[in-house]
Amino acid sequence: MFDFSFLPELIIPNLAVNSKEEAITYLSKLLEDSRLVERNYKNDVLSREKEFSTGLPVKNGAIAIPHAKSTHVFNNGVAVGTLKKSVYFNSMEDSNLEIPVDLVMLLAISESDKQLKMLQAIMSLLSNEKIIETLKNKKDSKDIAKQFTKLI
Repeated sequence: MFDFSFLPELIIPNLAVNSKEEAITYLSKLLEDSRLVERNYKNDVLSREKEFSTGLPVKNGAIAIPHAKSTHVFNNGVAVGTLKKSVYFNSMEDSNLEIPVDLVMLLAISESDKQLKMLQAIMSLLSNEKIIETLKNKKDSKDIAKQFTKLI
């Protein structure tokens, strides 16, 4: 769809966290360690998540795609966590509704138009329940990165 690669070092299968805040913090740290974002990016994402929820029900579960328009992004990247156990995010469709999420994709995209394209691509991709099941069942970050990159 466009030139972008998912990096295995930004993908954590069976991520053990207890809350959306922990998931965002952990995945933000991956982006920070890869020098894609500044440390303050996490705060931007957490603030945005309070205003605009990113939990998205899909055919066989729910995903979350937290992100923020931020000056703290140096380079484009997506950190992915397939969660060991679900955590609750507020629904994108109804912010008063909490939904159990088991796949979190934290976007760090520096340009608004690219961010929108990536969100659309991910949402289109994840509307296919077979793809979601395949991704959730993979245990190797290289396999997940390869699968996502091929499909985007």
